Amino acid sequence: MSTDPSSSSSQTTDASSPSTWDVIKSINLDDMKNIGQVPCARNSLLYGMGSGFGAGVLRFAYQGRVLSASNYAVAAFCSVSIISWEVCRSQMKQRAAARVPTTVLPPSSSSSSDASSQQ
Repeated sequence: MSTDPSSSSSQTTDASSPSTWDVIKSINLDDMKNIGQVPCARNSLLYGMGSGFGAGVLRFAYQGRVLSASNYAVAAFCSVSIISWEVCRSQMKQRAAARVPTTVLPPSSSSSSDASSQQ
């Protein structure tokens, strides 16, 4: 009875993380209706759409082939959307890390006694 260490590690990985099909099944229509409320999603998708349209039009103007232009449009959409999403998210993390947490301290007892003695 031999044990293969690679097979035991793959079983633990599969059990702890959902499969791609599970993730796809978990997406519903309400998620798509509220995509504009997700931070960075709206701008990333708009940048991707604009660049995809531009790349497709330029490729079609130079080559004259629809299939080639479509491939360029999809590639530009995906790459620009992903890059702008990642840049936006990293900027959000940097801003959150730069914020200094503010703590409100209760008034000290000496200042409250001074205020009561002045009245």
